Amino acid sequence: EPETDVTFTNFFKTEEDAEAVLMEVFARGRYAFSTVNYHMYMGALADEIIPSWFGYPIEDIRNLNPSAISEESGYNLSWTQAYSVIYNCNLLLDNAYRFEITKEQLDYWLAQAYFYKGLAYYMIARDWGDAPIPRKSTDTEPIGRRPVNEVLQEAIDNALKAHSMLPLWNELRNAAGGKVSSKQWGTKGAAAALLAHIYAWRGALDKNNEDLKLAEKYATSIIDQKEGVYVLAANPEEVVTDALMKAGRESIFEFDINLSDKLFIKSDAYIEAYNYMGYPHNTTV
Repeated sequence: EPETDVTFTNFFKTEEDAEAVLMEVFARGRYAFSTVNYHMYMGALADEIIPSWFGYPIEDIRNLNPSAISEESGYNLSWTQAYSVIYNCNLLLDNAYRFEITKEQLDYWLAQAYFYKGLAYYMIARDWGDAPIPRKSTDTEPIGRRPVNEVLQEAIDNALKAHSMLPLWNELRNAAGGKVSSKQWGTKGAAAALLAHIYAWRGALDKNNEDLKLAEKYATSIIDQKEGVYVLAANPEEVVTDALMKAGRESIFEFDINLSDKLFIKSDAYIEAYNYMGYPHNTTV
């Protein structure tokens, strides 16, 4: 066992090691799911399609014009970051047996991996439909796409595991035992919301009333505060001063983004919103 190098045999030992992998999951997830990709442009409902938004020719994108849909489109047409989330989740899950911590401690971190894995497969299914389902972090052989319903079922299976294992938001802690205030961590409420989204998506896709009933069940559970205390804003002022602010009472899941992320996220829509915070609205910027 090397004394100076980090390897699989000497890394996965402590809660701090598990947290380090989770931080990478956060970073990949933030990049994968906080950017506006071409699928969002294609699916946006609008009376008129704006010729260009953030420099992208939306009409060309929607019509799959080869000059707009090209290899140079980069992250807008790639599922790489979403699969990076899945890889790092699998990395944690595949090496769970190496940790030298209690089962309760280990389950806490594995639950986070299940949540993000479920989120990643849902986002992939929503944007891409049929897609590969890698089983292990060590898989290297090329694999084909699986039908979209299998991808959605993979999302559901992981989200259900997460929901059964995750704590409420106010019970989160970091590896050092400190309280976590961030809402980019998986929680029981976030897992319930994810399940509501997946079942609603699959129910609409297949015209399956049973899935739609399950979506309603999880959404109702959140509204009834069985998944944590989430409170809808009472008026427009509270939307601006609380709901849109970091970790607002209405918020269930969010990525931590600040001004230093401006180039990283590549979309001013997420960053420049700070100009409008406050009530009444600042309309001079």
